[in-house]
Amino acid sequence: MSDSRVASQIAAALRRERGARFLTQHELADLAGLSQSAVARVERGNRMPSIPLVERLFAALGLQLAVGVEPLESHLDARMTELASRPLTERIEDLGLDRVIERLGDLPHLLAGSTPPCSRALRCRSTRWISRCGGATRRGSPPG
Repeated sequence: MSDSRVASQIAAALRRERGARFLTQHELADLAGLSQSAVARVERGNRMPSIPLVERLFAALGLQLAVGVEPLESHLDARMTELASRPLTERIEDLGLDRVIERLGDLPHLLAGSTPPCSRALRCRSTRWISRCGGATRRGSPPG
């Protein structure tokens, strides 16, 4: 991928819009009067395409390119806000804890000392983690 965030965003938008119209790269290339390899290069986002080329591709999709400015790294703030608004169970599920837990095998049973509450939490499954392992008593035993 390119170091350019703009090139990556253009690539992602082009792939998304072409896919939404169920077009192949070759079909889009025909509509835009370009080669399939030119479409592929833009969609990879390896380097910044020329503005006329991008306009031509989006015009072939019945779209136009719009340009905006924003404070540096504001996209990170928006992404963090989006993630924070998602339910905790969804965020935990996205971490792929089920796969990690399966790979740990019997390791949680070997843990001792202050880690038994952690091992009990590891034995729980992702979405059930909150309800079954959501808290511990003073001695580290599971709730309820």
